Order: sequence, then structure tokens, then C-alpha cells
Amino acid sequence: MILLKVAEWFLYKLLANSCYKAAMKVKNSRIFFKNSSFRSSHQIPLYPNISKCNNIRKSETVICDIQSTLLRSESFFPYFMLIAFEGGSILRALFLLLSSPLLFVLDFEAKLRVMVFISFCGMKIKDVECVGRAVLPKFYLENLNVGVYEVMKSAGERMVFTSVPRVMVESFLKEYLSVDCVKGTEL
Repeated sequence: MILLKVAEWFLYKLLANSCYKAAMKVKNSRIFFKNSSFRSSHQIPLYPNISKCNNIRKSETVICDIQSTLLRSESFFPYFMLIAFEGGSILRALFLLLSSPLLFVLDFEAKLRVMVFISFCGMKIKDVECVGRAVLPKFYLENLNVGVYEVMKSAGERMVFTSVPRVMVESFLKEYLSVDCVKGTEL
């Protein structure tokens, strides 16, 4: 018992000391300080301001990705969890949740394949479309990147491509954002 307490004390002192040293290095580092003398005060922006997107662009076409562009978050895991829970069962959602540590290790394509397999395996397309129409739009709207939406709204034609299954996003994009064409992965 005493040996465990000594080991705990030693690890605490070791970890606390190393964390303190790391924090001091970060605090004293010049990389994280913003120095305004390096920035030019007359720098011309590369792209025009979003406020310049007006009705003049009705003849133009906008093509964008839904992930990390139209939606702010980079992860689709919560949306797959909603589909697994609402369209499937609590066991399917639990299995997806238990697979999340594995998903951290995988690359993007493999992660997406595993989430699609767990969420959609054995489900009818009709059930997925119902969840995509009834449940997901609320969460998509909360996560919508307003700046990108304003640019999209100003264009004549709108097209969205996605790596997630098309049935997850098509009804939201067509009904709420008036997107003309949705290209995505088919189940």
C-alpha cells in the first residue's frame, strides 16, 4: 500500500513538473504572440468581401462541399449517430459510439466507410430519407456557415457535392437551401 502511495506521489510530481515546464515554454514562446509590426496596414485582400455578393451573380454557378464549407464542423459523426439512433435502434447507436475510439485512428475514407456501414447496414432507404427530412435539418441549420450560405444564395445555380451518402443531405439542401443539384455517395 505504501509502495502505491509513493508511486502515485512520484508520478504526480513528475507529471505536474513536466506539465508546468511545458506551459512555461508555451507562455514564453514568441510564436504565439501577435505582433502588429509584421503586418502591412495596406494589405489588399485576395477575395472580395461577402457583402459584395449581390444579385449581379445570378448568371454564375456556385459549387461547394457540404463538409467544412457549408457546415462549420468537420466531423459528420454526430449526424451518423442521429441516423443510427433515430432510424435504427439504440443498439446500433451504442455500437457506433463504441467504435468511436477506432474511428480516431482511421483516415478519413476508412472512417467514413465504417460510420456508413454501422449506421446504414440493414436499414431501408425510406427510413434514412425520413430521418434526413425530419431530424437532421435542425442540426444542419444550427451548424450552417452563414457566410458561405450568403454567397450561395447570391448565385443563380447552386450545386453541392459531398462524400457522405446523398440521402443524408439531399432533402435538407433542396428544401432549405434551394440547391439545384446534389452529388454524393450512393448507398
